[in-house]
Amino acid sequence: AKMYGEDEEEAEFAGLIHDIAKEFSKEEIENALEKQETKYKQMIKSESYTQEQLNRAYFELTKQKNLYEYGKDIIYSTEKMSSNKKCIK
Repeated sequence: AKMYGEDEEEAEFAGLIHDIAKEFSKEEIENALEKQETKYKQMIKSESYTQEQLNRAYFELTKQKNLYEYGKDIIYSTEKMSSNKKCIK
């Protein structure tokens, strides 16, 4: 990242997300996202959480959304590469 003038922390985070996303199926990531969304909505409705707690929960929800989107991209790319290999044979 440094060699290409990119943010090193961002590159490290992208690498971690990549590694995590490889370990879970699309359905597992999707289910975790739905749980996080439900939890966040319940926290807002309850009106018993501080703004800091809501911000932290929103941050976790955003991370889960990013993981889901990145995971979908990895799965799609892997399936496409696999399909292309079958066509080549």
